[in-house]
Amino acid sequence: MLFAFTHFNDNQNAWLDPNDVSGIIVKLMTYLQTNAHNRPVYMPVFGTGLSRLGKTPQRMLLYTLECIDFMCYNFKIKKGLHIECFDMLDYNLNAVKDYFYNNILNKPEE
Repeated sequence: MLFAFTHFNDNQNAWLDPNDVSGIIVKLMTYLQTNAHNRPVYMPVFGTGLSRLGKTPQRMLLYTLECIDFMCYNFKIKKGLHIECFDMLDYNLNAVKDYFYNNILNKPEE
C-alpha cells in the first residue's frame, strides 16, 4: 500500500498541511486494522522526507506513536505493527521507551 501526505501548489511543489497529519495516521491505522488479514504490517516513520514538515525523525516517531496511543481506540493488528527506523542514528529508542513508560502522562494524578 502506498499513500501520500502531499498537496501541490501552483508551481507543482509538494507540501503537507501539518493539521492533516493526525487524521491521516488515524485513517491509516483504521485501514490497516481492518485489512491486515493476519499479516504483520511494516511501515516507515513517515513525514521525514519530502513532506517538508520540518520535524526530526525522532519527533515524527513519537508523534505517530502518540496518535496511535491516544486516537486509535482498541488498535490491534494480530501479527503486529512494525515501524521501520531506517537510519538508527536519527533515533534514540531509549528516549522513546522512557517517554512512554516513565512519562508523567502515564502516571495517575495524585
